[in-house]
Amino acid sequence: MDLKRKLKYGIEVLPKSIGMRFLPEDSLIVNMLLGCGPNAIAKRVLLPAVPTCTSRILSFIKKPEVKGQTHLGKIDSLDVSVVPTGIGCPSAAIVMEALHRAKVKIAVRVDFVGGLMEYLRIGDIVIANSAFKGDGTTRHYMEGEKVEADSHLTNLLIQKSKDFDRKIYVGSVWTTDALFRETPELYKKAVKKGSIGIDMESSAIFTLGKIYKMRTAAIMVVSDKPGTEESLLYAVKYASELLQGLDDAIKIALSAIVSFGDIV
Repeated sequence: MDLKRKLKYGIEVLPKSIGMRFLPEDSLIVNMLLGCGPNAIAKRVLLPAVPTCTSRILSFIKKPEVKGQTHLGKIDSLDVSVVPTGIGCPSAAIVMEALHRAKVKIAVRVDFVGGLMEYLRIGDIVIANSAFKGDGTTRHYMEGEKVEADSHLTNLLIQKSKDFDRKIYVGSVWTTDALFRETPELYKKAVKKGSIGIDMESSAIFTLGKIYKMRTAAIMVVSDKPGTEESLLYAVKYASELLQGLDDAIKIALSAIVSFGDIV
């Protein structure tokens, strides 16, 4: 790097670096993890994992503005943030740590889930009332094989689904770390434990929500049937059902978090 470029780089970065030194620790952490300050994140948050879900959610938000790695917009007159977790519990836990420091009160995961029960179809909506901790992250936070979602927020999602005349399935999901290491034995174990679906983020979201007294829930759309011919690789075959289910799940989630009114 030549002297001119070094000077340019230093001039651009130095003022920001000096300013960051005087921020409170929580603000520093939020800036480091999400690229924005705590005040740029609403107290109500939707948590997609994959870009498809993020972009679909943003189409329902009024005037979403980019805030670092997050988006801030409105539903009615209330602020709502969309904060992608990335895929997997390590990434989701990092995002939840940042949201705790931004004093977020309500966080709803809206994304995809693999359907483990024969009766589930692509595009069906699953509301997870709990998650089995088949991942390696949550054990660093809390003991036990299972963690519950916030019951009040979960029941609100169930109630709101009726307003949209949408059939939903409620039950536990199995959260795993390794997408390409899901085996028939794992599916059998998850079903035997009582799981109706399998995902990669819910246990971390529920665990950190419980620790930090943040209301958390998950409403997800069946994107595939692991271990069957209806695999994720052929999801395009079911695109219309999948997107309709996702849109309905987003509407239900937004209606639920908005109905909390001023209690946040």
